[in-house]
This record gives sequence, structure tokens and C-alpha cells, in this order.
Amino acid sequence: MPLSNNYLIDNFSGTSTPNWTPREGVWSVANGEYRANFSDAVTQANNFIAKDLVFECDIMLGSNFDSGMTLRSVDGLDGYFILFRRGDNAIWVRDFHKELVIERANNVGIVANTWTRIRIIMIKDRLLVYYNNVQAPQIDMKTNTYDIRSNFFLRSWFNETAYRAMRLYELKDFYAETLDQLLLTKWIPYKGNFTIENERIRSAGDAIDLLIANTEDMSDFRLEASLRIDDNRDSGFMLRSSTGWNEDGFYVAFDARNSTCTIFDLTGMSSIHNNHATNLNISRMVFFHVTIICSGNSIQVFVNDAQIINTTSSRFSSGKVGIRSFHNQCDFDNIIIRKI
Repeated sequence: MPLSNNYLIDNFSGTSTPNWTPREGVWSVANGEYRANFSDAVTQANNFIAKDLVFECDIMLGSNFDSGMTLRSVDGLDGYFILFRRGDNAIWVRDFHKELVIERANNVGIVANTWTRIRIIMIKDRLLVYYNNVQAPQIDMKTNTYDIRSNFFLRSWFNETAYRAMRLYELKDFYAETLDQLLLTKWIPYKGNFTIENERIRSAGDAIDLLIANTEDMSDFRLEASLRIDDNRDSGFMLRSSTGWNEDGFYVAFDARNSTCTIFDLTGMSSIHNNHATNLNISRMVFFHVTIICSGNSIQVFVNDAQIINTTSSRFSSGKVGIRSFHNQCDFDNIIIRKI
């Protein structure tokens, strides 16, 4: 899909791609993959200028040197260079211009010639890196060295590298909980008890804990977050809810007791058609990544990038987004809500 409003989805379905322009080395498209040959290979995202962004894809590293991407970069030789290093099983973040290693995560489980999902989130002065759906714990960078909207590059340094199932977009109209305690003021407390602990929003596990994001009403949006739940009852996200004490809207509830997800109509806790998913491999107090897409009457739910629910309902057309927990302690992290 061509880039539109700084949003790129590329599955590399043909023999070329309109979304990237090689700057160095040889790049090729085949079998749904975008590949760099064994050289210092650099390619630039066409017409993409961003400061705050999310990038995710499957990556397969060769058995030689480094591969990764450069963001907030004018010419590919400045900005932040994120390197996935098979040789020492590490992820580095470098200031490319100063040639300094800013952050380093060791023992991240990098295996050559194996597909792995990665996610990069850059918001304001914060950079987070996920490898195989797990946040690299040592990389939680606060920096404002490159505080500009600029270009995005892929780079493979003398390593045969393949990319596929790619998504890249600018965070422009969005609400983000980016591990900053001050951002808690952008959530409106309605019931129960939420706190900030270890830079995450935590529910104490009261009868009903409920926070509403202090945004305009939204109809079509994409929500992403990391969630960790106990196994007493359920926790999750409210969609298209009105503000106030009355509970309405949709509730996407995750339950670690039986590893399920259910979408409820909160006006009487009734369920909607095709609303239930089982065998999700959700473990007690282990983080998993959630994506929810609301568009028109369509509601899609993904866990760790795998779609688990795809249903429709015209019950609620617009409203607030919230986080909710019912008799269940849980942690919410890295919440991004973006209008689509």
C-alpha cells in the first residue's frame, strides 16, 4: 500500500516497491520480502518525514554483521541508528553522527536466518525497542539530540538481511501514555484506584477500576498497548464510551484464568456477535501486546500481532477510550491511541 498521510503498509507483494528508494548497495523484492545483499546497503522511505513514529516488521538477519534502521536522520549518516547485532546477541542504539553507543541491550535472543517481529516506538524524547514482542529492557532512552521531523532509513551493514510485513507511520494525531508520570493527568479517573508504579499505570484490583483518556470523542481509531493481568477476573479496554459514571460502550476484556478475550456491550454486559476468542496463551502477570482497530461498524482485536477477533456492531458509533479492570490487578504500558 503506498504511503498516505505518513502511513505506510508494505507486504512486498510484487517485484518492486514504490515506498523505498535504495541509496547504497543492492535491494531486491521477491516472495513478499525486501532484501539487502551483502554490502553496506541503505534504503530510504519515500516521502516519509516524521519525528514521532512507530515502525514494525518481521526481520531476518544473516550470520554476519549488523542490520537495523535509522530514524530522525537527514541523510542516513545522522540520527538514531538502531542495530540488531547477531554476533554479540545485542541491540545497540547509536548516535550515528557522533558514533557513540547510547543504549545497549544484551542477551536478547537474536538468531540468524530466523524471522522475528520487531517494533520501534519514538515519541518526543523517548525511544522504546521491542524484539520478538518483548521490550528490550535496557533500551528505554530519554534524549533530545535529534529533536526534528526527518527521514527514515533501513540499513544493513555487510549482512544479508530480509524485511517483510512492514508498517511505518507518523504519530501526529495521537494520545500517548509514554511512561511519563505527568501524562497521568491526561487520564480522567472515574472509579476505583489507579496508580503509577515502575512507570506503568497500575490497577489495584478493586471492584471496578476505570480511567478514561482525556481526548475528544473518537469513532475510528487504532489503539496499541502492552498489558499484564492477574488471574482473578478480567482487565482490558473500553471503546466508544460516554464520560460519566454510567458504564456504556464496548469493553474488550482479557481473562488470564482461561486465556480468553471477550467483547461486551457494557449496557447490561451483553455480548456481541463473534465476540469471543479462546486459547490465547495469556499467562498471569506476563506482558502481551494488544492492538484494537475500530473503523465504522468493524472491531478487530490482535494479540501479539495475531488477529483474534474480527466482528461488527453498530451499537456505539463514537465516544471515549478507557482502560478498565474488574476485580483484577493489572499493568498498562506504552498506550498509543491514534485516529484513523
